[in-house]
Amino acid sequence: MPNRVILHPFRAYNYLSSMTIFSTGIMDKTKDELIKLLSAVESSDEAIFITDPEGIITYINPGFTSLYGFTSEEVIGKCTPRILKSGTISSENYKHFWEKILKKEVVKGELENRTKKGEIITIEGSANPILDENGNILGFIGIQHDITEKKRLEVTLKQSEELFRKSFLTSPDSVNINRLSDGMYVSVNEGFKKMVGFSEEEVIGKTSIELNIWADPDNRKKLVAKLQKDGKIENYEALFRHKDGRIIIGLMSASIIDINGVPHSLNITKDITSRKQIEEALSREQFLVNALMNNIPDHVYFKDLESRFIRINKSHAESFGLKDPSEAIGKSDFDFFSKEHAKQAFND
Repeated sequence: MPNRVILHPFRAYNYLSSMTIFSTGIMDKTKDELIKLLSAVESSDEAIFITDPEGIITYINPGFTSLYGFTSEEVIGKCTPRILKSGTISSENYKHFWEKILKKEVVKGELENRTKKGEIITIEGSANPILDENGNILGFIGIQHDITEKKRLEVTLKQSEELFRKSFLTSPDSVNINRLSDGMYVSVNEGFKKMVGFSEEEVIGKTSIELNIWADPDNRKKLVAKLQKDGKIENYEALFRHKDGRIIIGLMSASIIDINGVPHSLNITKDITSRKQIEEALSREQFLVNALMNNIPDHVYFKDLESRFIRINKSHAESFGLKDPSEAIGKSDFDFFSKEHAKQAFND
């Protein structure tokens, strides 16, 4: 290192805000202050290094070795960018960096550097000019720490948010987020608009009660109670009112999510109105068929291709001496008639 002494100690807030190097006219400063300063630099987790005005490294702390893998012997006397240059930073950016720092400005930001092993890491740091008592640049001091993992998590989070956003917006089902306490809408997707007929502008900031969307308010009370108890609910059938007044049957799944410390519910609802109508129509048809089968005096039966009964009516069951038509299921004429008669019926 040059025969200079660092005057100002590191501030605990950011480890180092500035350093000023003087010539040997600093004897009035106590040895304890210098020892404390050196100790702070040497024990810092930050990578700290000092260069001369041309960017030649004159000092590194153990934090630098820990971060980049280079020892003092390997880097002292070498140019900083050449050792750590990753190839991902343009020459224009380097030029801009030197222009600013030579103007005695502090440069802060993120940078990609290469370690001794060849790994590319993302660092966050600052470069400070070191000035003498007359304001002349004696060198520069850099302070850096690794944020590679932080950046990776940020990318992962961004990808997850984008995936959620696309799923939220493009889902054919109704997806909406409501404040749990009062049901106020904070976000809705296109599926919601199609299902209940309200636009985003009409619902955001308003509650489901205000919009009269719940055809049966007790459905919401039960939903909220279940969410507060278990944190989620699945396949919850509820009645909703469309903007035009018609009733919609929805099948909901919901879970509690936290937004800025406030509980909200994320709701996904499938419109099953048509399905329920079809089920009801089939149920009515089934009822009529059963009524006909059980009351017509003629013998009615259905068989599979092996001549086994799959359904018979009550009248036919009684002719077999059966108490219930279901007793004939899976049986054939061979179970009720002579072999010859059954064979003829089977051949027919």
